[in-house]
Amino acid sequence: MELIKKLGRIFLPKPLRASLQARYREVIFRSAMKSFMKDPSAAIRGDRRILTRLIYGWGNEGWSALEEYLTASLQRVSTCRGAILECGSGLSTILAGIVAQQAGNSIWSLEHNRTWGDRVRKCLELYGIRSVLLLDAPLRDYGKFSWYDVQTEQLPEEFSVILCDGPPGETRGGRYGLVPVMGTHIKGGTVILLDDAGRADEQSIAACWEKELNATVRRIGEQKPYFEIVVP
Repeated sequence: MELIKKLGRIFLPKPLRASLQARYREVIFRSAMKSFMKDPSAAIRGDRRILTRLIYGWGNEGWSALEEYLTASLQRVSTCRGAILECGSGLSTILAGIVAQQAGNSIWSLEHNRTWGDRVRKCLELYGIRSVLLLDAPLRDYGKFSWYDVQTEQLPEEFSVILCDGPPGETRGGRYGLVPVMGTHIKGGTVILLDDAGRADEQSIAACWEKELNATVRRIGEQKPYFEIVVP
């Protein structure tokens, strides 16, 4: 296999190599999605093999959530009995949407990038995932920070689980805006999963939320850790 890859790099033009790789990723993704949709329980239990295939097939490894965070997200969604909010869409939207649909639940997902949102929306339609309401929410200046521009009165009164993997880290204030903007929708018992716990900005944000929400914060994971924040 390695020899074939080396020969490909030598003899195939770069555009052709890129096209072949994209098609190969698509084959892997469709195959993995078929397996996941048939029975997501293995991934929910912590078997990461199918998630690894899905991450590769999705083709956005530099930005996508990795296996640890995806597993935790799916576990929370599978047992959640209230509304779910997702900040930043992607592969997690697709997978969590499948689990939520099977559980009879719904996800509200915020996305600031319309082009990226269209890609996710097409995938939701392709796989018949109707449990996700994907909202186009451009970033807005709130003064001390920027965050999604959302009509909060159009959202559920409270969210039981919040999956926070956006907006992008370079956004002013990062992901901090979740609590000041959505605070009235965060109640006792709400669980927030904040990805990228290895970054200094997320560590600072988690510390702020811990004080502002009087929450319990745990850092979980090794490969790409995340924060679990539980509001009492």
